Amino acid sequence: MQKTNKKGILITVFIISMVGIIYICYSSLKINDKIIYLGNDNVASIKVSRFTDYDEFLKGKSPSIIIYNQRNDMDTSAAFIAGEVNINYDFYMKDKDYELEFVRKNGESFSVGLMSKKKVPKDNIINIPFIAYDFDHSIRGRLEKAIITIDGTEIANLKLKIY
Repeated sequence: MQKTNKKGILITVFIISMVGIIYICYSSLKINDKIIYLGNDNVASIKVSRFTDYDEFLKGKSPSIIIYNQRNDMDTSAAFIAGEVNINYDFYMKDKDYELEFVRKNGESFSVGLMSKKKVPKDNIINIPFIAYDFDHSIRGRLEKAIITIDGTEIANLKLKIY
């Protein structure tokens, strides 16, 4: 009777230990070193790259963006985001406040201010590069959508797909 009891206790402890180990491993997984997201509709399109390596981020950002921070200033960021928004000129408004809000799969969100261009190119597509810093380490922190607003009014709600 005692052997059966001991065996049952050992099996229970083993199962609980395995579940704990699997949970710890899964919850501490990081997203890949680089993930590219794409999204578009008739108003705008977006390409977003999320980097976990700072040097890759520096290579991937637009050359028109200058970063003054030192590498050690960036140690608190889990990831670095570089991308560009293309807005159809028909929906573009000069001298307005543009904002880009990212919504994660877990429901959390963060925003980035966009610097709008003063001059409209010949193809009537306004290209606005941007960068952001992300502090979410988890897989659940995956970006799900991007919302573009002008002076607080939503003009585009782009579902992001991993490329």
